[in-house]
Amino acid sequence: MTGREPPDSGEPDHVELIEQFAAAISGLELDDLRAMAGQILAAADVGFGRPRRGPSRSLRKPTRPQPATYRIRIVLDESEPLIWRLLDVRSDVGLDRLHQYIQAAFGWEDYHLYRFSIGGEPFEDGAEAFACPADLAEEPDDAVLDSEVRLDETLADPGDVMHYVYDYGDYWAVTISLDEVRPLDPDGPPAVCVDGRQAAPPEDCGSLRTAEELAEVLDDPSHFDVADVNAALRDPYLLLEEQGIAPRLVQLLMRLRGLPAADELTARLAALPADPSPWPSPDERAAALHAITWFLDRVGDGGLALTSAGYLKPVDVQATAEVLPTTIPWIGKNNREVQTGPVLWFRESLQRTGLVRKSRGRLLLTKAGAKARRDPEVLWQHLAQRLLPGREDTFEGEATPLALAWIATSEHGDVDAAALAEMLAALGWRVVGPNAEHMQLAWAVDECIGLLDNVTTTRRDRSTPRRFSPQAIALAREVVRPS
Repeated sequence: MTGREPPDSGEPDHVELIEQFAAAISGLELDDLRAMAGQILAAADVGFGRPRRGPSRSLRKPTRPQPATYRIRIVLDESEPLIWRLLDVRSDVGLDRLHQYIQAAFGWEDYHLYRFSIGGEPFEDGAEAFACPADLAEEPDDAVLDSEVRLDETLADPGDVMHYVYDYGDYWAVTISLDEVRPLDPDGPPAVCVDGRQAAPPEDCGSLRTAEELAEVLDDPSHFDVADVNAALRDPYLLLEEQGIAPRLVQLLMRLRGLPAADELTARLAALPADPSPWPSPDERAAALHAITWFLDRVGDGGLALTSAGYLKPVDVQATAEVLPTTIPWIGKNNREVQTGPVLWFRESLQRTGLVRKSRGRLLLTKAGAKARRDPEVLWQHLAQRLLPGREDTFEGEATPLALAWIATSEHGDVDAAALAEMLAALGWRVVGPNAEHMQLAWAVDECIGLLDNVTTTRRDRSTPRRFSPQAIALAREVVRPS
């Protein structure tokens, strides 16, 4: 028979554990001890780290037929004196955006996990939780992604309460209550600070909540300036969504916040003209789309036969290469698609955007392709809606929006390779081998280069550096800021 031997007689197990714990913490600094204490108390009070049972049915409320202005009171729990902010916020903002407003109002830096809840505190049984993506990726549970929930689904009438916790170590627990529902000013900002009291505790200070404790890390714990909070709420990153920038691009830039390249790109997006001009005209759009409509016509009603490996046949490669503006600088015979990058990228881009498809050894028009073939305006709008890849959690899904944003904000159609590479590396993408920056740039732009680089009325020669045409820039702007 096998098994564990019974322990030797001596001191009880709990005494030994206490001695081990004392030895483990003997060299820790005061701030480290406070952080540890916060984690222990959080685990004891709210059950953090154990399975949580959600409500038997959703507690979310119906969205309002018309957006309103919510006056919400945001109070840091267990602070003394109370640390609070009073904000006027649009009722239709997502909880992911409300999180950004709370971060700005309390001067926090969005370094940690967070979640909201109704019907109880975020880790309490019976509460319905709404968590950030990183939280759900780390500890999957029945929480809903916060970006899928609007503020008016959690608070409906004055007196309604929602909970929020940020940084599960320091455990900044916050209570959000609805004070008042007011008519919406459609021209007003999405969030304004109306009032507040006391300075907020800084990031990673060890869960300090009283004025006496905060005096150790703040010059004046009583300091509060509503103008400072409103300046933070007008941060360029927070204004991107208000300016109509595509939500998936906003989310990407939020993840890159503070990176020099992302800060520059955000400023460029913020500087885009508020009202898009009617240029290019329908005739100018049609002229710029000539290469695409020509190819759709060549595919035609009967389609094009492909090689056994699924590539265009040499005759079609050569004919396409003669029309594409991007093949002039390309060296080679341009008779094999696998060796003629511009033609390959172009054809693959047409497939990704749903204009052509492969079937039984032939390249065929889709229904959308057949319709766009006859109407350049339909083609233009189709591209504006489909240039972004469908999946967001892929390299292409993250690289393409950044590349398009750079092109859209470019005055002369050039792209900063180093800036794109810096952002892609910060998102965790790596390229093995030499010249990584240039390879990353190529990969980022190749997803749209096959189409966007051919949206032009001119052809460049081998001595001309790559620059996107004014028409391509206009199309990219419609992608990153849909009307």
